[in-house]
Formats: sequence, C-alpha cells, structure tokens
Amino acid sequence: MNQSIELLRDVVRTARDGDEGIRLIMDKTDDTAFREALFSEQEQYQSVEHDAGRRLVGMGSKAEPEGIMARAGMWAGMQMQTMNDRSTAHLADLLIQGSTMGVTELTRSRNEHRQADAESLALCDRLIKLQQDAIERAKGFLV
Repeated sequence: MNQSIELLRDVVRTARDGDEGIRLIMDKTDDTAFREALFSEQEQYQSVEHDAGRRLVGMGSKAEPEGIMARAGMWAGMQMQTMNDRSTAHLADLLIQGSTMGVTELTRSRNEHRQADAESLALCDRLIKLQQDAIERAKGFLV
C-alpha cells in the first residue's frame, strides 16, 4: 500500500487518541490553568486529525473508523488510573505517559514509511512536535 496513506492513517489514529485522552483528563480536573493548556492542545490534535483526514480523502482514501473497543479500553484505563488520585500532578503524569507513547508510535511509523511524500511526513512531524510540546508543558504541572 501507499506509504503516504499508511503514515497518514497512523497520524489520524494518534491524533484521535490524543484528543480522546485529553477529553478524558479534562473530565477529571477543575484546575483552570491545566484545563486551558489541555483545551489548547486538544484543538491542535483536532486540527492535525482534520488536515491528515482531508489529505487522505484527496489521495482517494480515508482514515480507519474509530475502534469502539480501543475507546472503551482507554476510558476504563483512565477510570482505574484516576480512581484514587485526581490531582493535577497525577493527571499531568498520565498525559506525559500517553504523549510519550504517541511520540514513540509515530516515530516508528515515520521510520517505517520513509518513502511517504513530503506533506505526509510534515503532518507526522507536526503531530510529534505537538506531543513533545505537550510533554514539556505537562512537566510544569508535576508538583
């Protein structure tokens, strides 16, 4: 299959995961500064997902549908992880863990799809940078 399409599908999936993870974390916090940072990041994830999805359509393809089981697993994991600790520091730590997984998965996909076109690689790099920046911002909430 086309390496650009495969890479873009991974970008869409990872952006969706980031968006969903942030939504789940926002539901757990009342910290205004943290919520503002999360909201800004969420908008950026949605923008990357939209741009990658639009690019896929332009290439005659589409993103894979969201997996209900994966979403349910993410929700259940968040419930368990926050059952006893909903502190901003703990939520920031969860965000760091999720973003780190996203960077790892996207970097692996980028390396596997080196022949993807420049625009697809740039979208992947944009999402990796977004996640790296999210990690750095979240570190400021680890108190």
